[in-house]
Amino acid sequence: MNFEEEREKVIKLGLQLIKESQFAFLTTLDENGLPHTRSMFNLRGKSFFPTIQPTLEPYQDGFSIFFSTNQSSSKYQHVLKDPTACVLITRTEEFLGLSLNGKLKIVEDMEFKKGLWVEGSEQYYSLGVNDPDYIIMQFIPSSLEWWGSGIKSKFDL
Repeated sequence: MNFEEEREKVIKLGLQLIKESQFAFLTTLDENGLPHTRSMFNLRGKSFFPTIQPTLEPYQDGFSIFFSTNQSSSKYQHVLKDPTACVLITRTEEFLGLSLNGKLKIVEDMEFKKGLWVEGSEQYYSLGVNDPDYIIMQFIPSSLEWWGSGIKSKFDL
């Protein structure tokens, strides 16, 4: 398989993994420049968050990933200081994974935030979709690394 064929296959496999995964590991850099990793809901996980998929439809052919979080969280503060981040999605039972490096951006568009509101999120944002603590972050990757399905590959996006 040549590089272009491998790249096409990795893109297809990576996008499929994003769509199938409920969780993603998000790493941000803290105030001392040290990595801080946590598990987050992957809002692109189609079967886990079906009601918001129409809002995310324009992003289905790319590697952007969306997360909801609290403005009062440490990760929000990290992003304000340095938006550099890494997202890891794995299927551990198959030793298969996708690691993405890039930047996080705070989404300000209220209509978009409303489109990503998931029923039951009141447990995190007591005032609902208009809660000032409800934040959406968009992860915009610049490179990826893939391993699994007999392929190990790394390239810029």
